[in-house]
Amino acid sequence: MNNTELQESGFPPIWDNTMRQLAVACPRKLYYFLRGFDYDPSTKPAYFVWGSAWEEIMATWYSASQDILQDPVKRATHAYLSLQMGYQVWDEMNPIEKTLNKRSSFEPIWNAYLDQYPYETWHMIERGAEAGWTFPLVGTPYSLGGAFDGVIEVHEPLHGLMALENKTTGAFITKNYIDSWHFAPQVTGYIWYGRKILGDQFIGALMNLVTKNLPGPRSQWTTPRFARVVVTKTDHQLAEFEEQAAWHINLIKREHWDRWYWPKTLNKDDCCGGIGKAPCLFRPLCFSDVNPADVNHTDCPGVSLREGPWQPWLRWGSQDEE
Repeated sequence: MNNTELQESGFPPIWDNTMRQLAVACPRKLYYFLRGFDYDPSTKPAYFVWGSAWEEIMATWYSASQDILQDPVKRATHAYLSLQMGYQVWDEMNPIEKTLNKRSSFEPIWNAYLDQYPYETWHMIERGAEAGWTFPLVGTPYSLGGAFDGVIEVHEPLHGLMALENKTTGAFITKNYIDSWHFAPQVTGYIWYGRKILGDQFIGALMNLVTKNLPGPRSQWTTPRFARVVVTKTDHQLAEFEEQAAWHINLIKREHWDRWYWPKTLNKDDCCGGIGKAPCLFRPLCFSDVNPADVNHTDCPGVSLREGPWQPWLRWGSQDEE
C-alpha cells in the first residue's frame, strides 16, 4: 500500500513480536514493513529458506502419532517423508546457496537429529502445529498476537502443555546463545498467552535449537549440535512483560504513528549486517534522497508487496493443509 493508504488504515490493533522488534531496531524499517514491503519470494536469501525448510521437517515429523514414531519401520518411513517435505520447500523457493545454507546439509543434520532424539517425552497436540493466537492487553485497545511453531503435551519429568519453538542458527550453540532465550520477548509472549488461557497447566516453552554447522573429520567442538532449553516465567515476570508491551505499543503510536515520523536506526549493523545479523532488505532505499512517503516497492531490488496484511496470528497449521 502507499503512504496515504497506510495512514487511512489506522494504527494496527494487534501487534506481534516481529512488529515490535522492528520498531526498536529501526522505525523506518517498520514503516516499510507496514506498507507491505517484503522479500520477493524468488529472491529470499538462503538462510531464510533453510529455516523455513527445517521448520517444515519439524512440523511433518511431530505431526505423526506416537505409534508411528515408536515403530522402527514406520518411524524410518516418516523420517524420510519429513525430509522430503523440507526439500520441497527448498526446491520451490530455489535460493542461491551460500556458506552453511545448502540443500546438501539437510540430510546429515536430520540424521544426526534423529540419533540425538530417538524418543521424546512429549507429543504435539492435535492441530497444534503453527497455531496462531491473540489476546487483549488489559486497559488498552490493543492485543498481542503471534503463532506457535507447535503446542506440545509434556509427559515427564513435568506434565502439562508447552509452546514448542524451533530455532536454527549459523553460529555455535554456546552457553550465551542458550541463555539468551530466557530473555526473548517472543518466547515470553508465548508463555504469557498460554497462562492467560490455561493457567498453571501451561508450563512454559521448549526451545529446540539446531546449528547448521557441520563438523569436519577433525572437528573438536566444545558446543553441542543440538540443544533444548525449557523457559519458564513467574507471575511477576509475566505481569512485567504485559505492562511493558502496553507501554511500548503506546510509545510507537505516540512517537511514530501520531507524528508520522519514522527515523532510521542508529546502528549500522542493522543496515548492513554483522555477526549473526542479516543486512536490511530496505537498505538501498536509505541511500536515496527520495522521501520515504514517495517510495514505491519497485524502487528497491528484491522487494515485492506482501500478499495481504501481516497477520501470523491467523495461521492454523500445516495439518489443515494436508
